[in-house]
Amino acid sequence: MFASLPFLPLRDMKFFLFSVFIVLSLFSISLADDAMVWVEEGKKIDTWPSCVETVRKIPNTNIYRITVQDGSDCLDVLMQKEGVVFVEESKPVFIPDMLTAQINGSVHTCSAVLKDGDALANLGSGKNIIVAVIDTGISFPVYFASLKKNINEIPGDGIDNDLNGYIDDYDGWDFGDMDSDPADLLGHGTEVTSILLSVAPKVSVLPIKVNSGMDISFSTGDAAEAIYYAVSRGADVINLSFSADKFSFAIYSAVIYAVNSGCVVLAAAGNDGADVNFPAFMEEVIAVGSHDVAGAPSWFSPMGDALDILGPGEDVCATNIDGMDTIVSGTSFSTPVITGAVAVLLSMNPNLTPESITKILFKGTYDILDPGWDMFSGYGNIDSKALVSVSIPSINLPDKVLKGSQLDIVFTLPPTDTLTDVFFALIYKNVIWWLDSYGFWHKASEIDFSPLMTFNFDTFTTKGLYGKSGLYDAIDTTLHEAGKYLWGIGIFDKKGNMLAPLSWKEMNLYY
Repeated sequence: MFASLPFLPLRDMKFFLFSVFIVLSLFSISLADDAMVWVEEGKKIDTWPSCVETVRKIPNTNIYRITVQDGSDCLDVLMQKEGVVFVEESKPVFIPDMLTAQINGSVHTCSAVLKDGDALANLGSGKNIIVAVIDTGISFPVYFASLKKNINEIPGDGIDNDLNGYIDDYDGWDFGDMDSDPADLLGHGTEVTSILLSVAPKVSVLPIKVNSGMDISFSTGDAAEAIYYAVSRGADVINLSFSADKFSFAIYSAVIYAVNSGCVVLAAAGNDGADVNFPAFMEEVIAVGSHDVAGAPSWFSPMGDALDILGPGEDVCATNIDGMDTIVSGTSFSTPVITGAVAVLLSMNPNLTPESITKILFKGTYDILDPGWDMFSGYGNIDSKALVSVSIPSINLPDKVLKGSQLDIVFTLPPTDTLTDVFFALIYKNVIWWLDSYGFWHKASEIDFSPLMTFNFDTFTTKGLYGKSGLYDAIDTTLHEAGKYLWGIGIFDKKGNMLAPLSWKEMNLYY
């Protein structure tokens, strides 16, 4: 899902991108006086054509936001200018999925955001993870305590204290109005955020508004710059609860930049029941569809090769800008459920790469249609209990073992993406024992624990502990007392931080 990008050098891309520019302009609605200009690395435009009215460089990029004289051929002129790689007119993206009902005084009822969602608390809460919500902003009175503050900025002093190109961006940024107040006037962004926080209650939310005032659309240029801004503010995860009918190179290149910077990017797949929309159809993006209360794919949920996973997206409980409970439907609202799960996984183990996140996430699903991936449900519906199960190490052995038989034990480890110590423990008659790398057991009260083995693994790994293909011979249970044995396994980084909850498996040895 996160394949490396076969990008050509910028000089070699110019002809190809110019062709894309021509094709896109044939069928795109544009915001006529707004465009983005990509300039070759190391080059700059000393003199802009007279048709260019304003120029602003996106901080830390080689991309410029410009406005041009209406009705001019300015963009064609710019494409011929030395050092210019690509030009794209900004196009409108419409905000989808408005709330369907308000609960108070209504006969409607909403369903829980995520079935058995409390189980995810066993993994984490999203603490210390920054999630950028690129949307219509956020209600400050409702979610002020959950915001990611820019501590390097002094709010309200009119100075860009941290020199990041955005004045007073203490609470986030509003690209629709180009100011530091991302207050939500429509409700969509607040509802998305409320669902995110119901899954990962301790994430730090970075609100980035892309529409102006109460507009029901925003520009591809603003969305693209918002993604660059999210990366610059340290976002670990980016939630895009919107979809566009047409491809935008501006958004595409921003998403690539975010993924290459280590961000996990998730996007709503769309609501037309047809193909997965852009940017969700990008290979680098987790494309989120919707299932209904019964667990079946929603009637509006898209399908196709790009679909990855389904989340609850019909009659979902949310909170509006007034703090009132509302009922919402659409992939805009199934997406933050999956985003929250990603944040929980990262809070459990911040070393996890986007690739490993997707491996765990897609394995932690409930398969509702064809076994494995299918075009209508992706890898299936997110399942809290399944996600917890695959996120932690596990021991595979029988619940009951007849004394005198041979005992084989196998264990499975999730991806960790860091050097990992694996510990084994055993509790019998309230005495704790641990297993060393030579296969000897020691009382924990007498000798401190040491790891059985050390690994760095980026995929699910299954190994034999005892028995055929195991590290040690099968256990001859004739030599052991009958009773209840509690086996445990834990994984820790080299600093002693737990990378997943401890896993325990009870075994009864009987006559």
